Amino acid sequence: MKIRTLLSIIIALAVALVALPVSGASIPVSEDMSYTLNDDGVSYSCTGPGLSMSMERRMASEVEGYPVTAVGSWAFAHQARMTIMIISDTVKSIGAYAFFECAAIEVFELPRNVNRIGDGAFSDCYSLERINIPNGVPKIGDSTFFNCRELESIELPKSVGSIGDYAFNGCTSLTSIKILNRNAVIYDSEFTISDTATLYGYEGSTAQAYAEKYNRAFVVLDEPESDLEPEPDIGQDPEPEPGPEPEPDFDLDLIPLLGDVNYDGIVNSDDAVEILRCLAGYEIDGDIELGDYNEDGVTNSDDAVAILRMLAGYDS
Repeated sequence: MKIRTLLSIIIALAVALVALPVSGASIPVSEDMSYTLNDDGVSYSCTGPGLSMSMERRMASEVEGYPVTAVGSWAFAHQARMTIMIISDTVKSIGAYAFFECAAIEVFELPRNVNRIGDGAFSDCYSLERINIPNGVPKIGDSTFFNCRELESIELPKSVGSIGDYAFNGCTSLTSIKILNRNAVIYDSEFTISDTATLYGYEGSTAQAYAEKYNRAFVVLDEPESDLEPEPDIGQDPEPEPGPEPEPDFDLDLIPLLGDVNYDGIVNSDDAVEILRCLAGYEIDGDIELGDYNEDGVTNSDDAVAILRMLAGYDS
């Protein structure tokens, strides 16, 4: 029985290695990772550690000539012995709970192209001391850094427009969290941010309001130069007032909204249609990366359905 089972496994692996890639097919690479072709047919998601027992992992930047653009949900969950994970520069999306309970990793370097981090992506990474958040990530979801007990400081760039429930709860070593978006929506609970943390933000910001409501230490940041009025030159004639500038045809402060594929500021049936058009091979005027409405690491027809269910009043 054991020999028959072993032969079945060997045959299955041989077929996987020689088969042409098809949507949903997992292709284990020889050294470290498993990959799955995304529904778009032209990119891959890294979906797990494959057969390797190595504690140091490096993700491929492409598979079968196509870029690796996502780390799938739960891809490396419970890899408690893994100490190093080098994420490819081509990755744009980190799925929900992708690195849940990677308890031995101390540092994550996220590529600058990353524009989505799923809920719980780094929760229970007990040894995590340092991580960067690229400017372009629109939110820190629920429980993203829950129980990261060694994380001491973190900076959230201006692109981060919301911080979810339990996002930094259990971060018992966290002493500094810098929030550069003055209007970031912080989940209204004392458990969102560890009470050990000092919040850094701007005068009158939502970070200051949160700190005051939940008795957290708060330090006011200097206003960025672009937000300050220039000092007048004393003793010189003032420069003439410039004429009115043309109004931009877009909102300069617009924060990307998950699901808003066509960038019109709302998530509606038009976005579902754009997702389906893109999957059918048509060019769209928008960003398909924002179409991953159900946050499973890929944009596909399930996301279009999730949007339509939300509009109809069903739970997505």
